[in-house]
Amino acid sequence: MRHYDFDWIRTVVILNLIPLHVVWLMLFIPGFSQVETASMTALLLKLYIALVSSWHMPLLFLIAGYSAAVSLSKRSIRDFYRERIQRLLIPLVIFMVTLGPIQRYLWPNHLVPRNLTDFFIHYLPLHMGTILLGPCGSRLGPRWEHLWFLAYLLVMSFTVLVVLIRLSRATIMAMANLLYRHIIWLPMLGFGGAMATLGYVWPLFDCQTLFQDWGHFVYNLWAFVIGYLMYADSRLGKAIQAKSGLFYSLFLVSLLARLLLLSQYQENFYGDTSDLGLYLLRSAITGVHTWSAIASILILTRRHLATITNPFLKYMGQASLPIYIVHHPLIVILGLYIPKLGLSIFPEFLVLTILTTLFTFLTYEFLIKPWPLVRMGFGMKP
Repeated sequence: MRHYDFDWIRTVVILNLIPLHVVWLMLFIPGFSQVETASMTALLLKLYIALVSSWHMPLLFLIAGYSAAVSLSKRSIRDFYRERIQRLLIPLVIFMVTLGPIQRYLWPNHLVPRNLTDFFIHYLPLHMGTILLGPCGSRLGPRWEHLWFLAYLLVMSFTVLVVLIRLSRATIMAMANLLYRHIIWLPMLGFGGAMATLGYVWPLFDCQTLFQDWGHFVYNLWAFVIGYLMYADSRLGKAIQAKSGLFYSLFLVSLLARLLLLSQYQENFYGDTSDLGLYLLRSAITGVHTWSAIASILILTRRHLATITNPFLKYMGQASLPIYIVHHPLIVILGLYIPKLGLSIFPEFLVLTILTTLFTFLTYEFLIKPWPLVRMGFGMKP
């Protein structure tokens, strides 16, 4: 019997990226919006980001690991990697040379007056010349913008996944059995340990350049491996379900602890290493919060959504990747106009979120879905 819980999770995570990125741009990117960032509404929107930021993308990587294992069980290794190139590499490269330069040119910190002549004559050659080593915060790295998820998943598929495929069935089951016996604390140790060790050198959630982001890469890689092992051994899902009360409790406690610490460290929650003891404490709380949140979502969706499907869920099965790709450039474009209306923070958030959602689906329906070559550029079948 087919279960649809992972399909629902993927759909909600992708759609949630729209309000999440709207809030991020409004409150954390200078020049995007003129709203008051110290108001109570701004605080609530920051809490929304704090609630989901540590587990939102790891949850997507877990599903990606599970889906990779499912795909490998149904097709040859050659066909699997051909599909990886079609679904990951092609849309990543095409974005980096088309929508990526436009998004970056329209970014709020661009100082030169924007026009087509400046874009094509001055900016585009500079962007292409630094496409593999462009500025990203305090780091340098490939200009893949918000498509870092595709880039990281591509690297995982051609490195760690190759190793997992070559391991014997007995070895994989031994790994899954170890995870099964320690289903509560071992995943927490992996997430918290990635932050405490690699994250100490390369802070998490800073800038996803891969080459200077090994803490965040391993943090998400651990989720990918857990997902892969969950398909290999169905007992893992059952073990998570059996500990529902504990996971719910750990999620609430870790959330409160995380919010208390966030109120002290603000945006430097992951990067402040001045006090090693407090940094290790934040790492431990992050590990507990990330896994308890993921486990709680897996429990709830398996119990309430596993047998439910509808046309929209099937629709999102094809539309998710194009929506993920185009939503962010559209937010940036709308950001050139909506903040100038002088709305207060919550109306501006609503208008940006609603219009971005509307234009994202219209773009998919009329500019992507009907055209075979365009579909291929967005990781879809022609």
